[in-house]
Amino acid sequence: ETPIRSDHLYVAPYLFPDSYVLAAGTSTAGTITRWFVDFLGLQDSDSDEVFSHLASEANLSPPGARGLLALPHFSGERTPLDDPMASGALFGLNLTHGRSDVYRALLEGIAQGVRAVLELYERVGATPRTIRAVGGGTKNPVWVAAVSNIAQCEQHVVSGMGAAYGDAMLAALSHGMV
Repeated sequence: ETPIRSDHLYVAPYLFPDSYVLAAGTSTAGTITRWFVDFLGLQDSDSDEVFSHLASEANLSPPGARGLLALPHFSGERTPLDDPMASGALFGLNLTHGRSDVYRALLEGIAQGVRAVLELYERVGATPRTIRAVGGGTKNPVWVAAVSNIAQCEQHVVSGMGAAYGDAMLAALSHGMV
């Protein structure tokens, strides 16, 4: 039996006896950035180059995206809302905003989602001791800084293979190979 229960976190058995994972998930963190690239018609470009360029552009917009706010639920939301029908929105958009502001607002919206997840962990008594960031978003310094600043957490950015490497290590461990 798990010592912590929550209607908004996912509990699953873990690799070791009497251990479990208390997990959360957002629906659109990486997907929304890919959507934005496609929306701009940049999908035929090299992904690394496009995302690097957009990160540089987002850096031109100040924190707070000049008053533009994004609710990043463009494909429903899992934690903490558990609402597949939740929708996204841009608030405060006007003719003075450019794509740098929109992209920064999307990144900051995702960071707000991370903050909500971390606050949920804290409310149920499972405050994470370490935050490790993996994946494509870690190549974007604006995104990493937004998460750290908005969620008020220090992240340890994992270089290399990230989640796939961890999954492989756990699989090897479960088969006695490590």
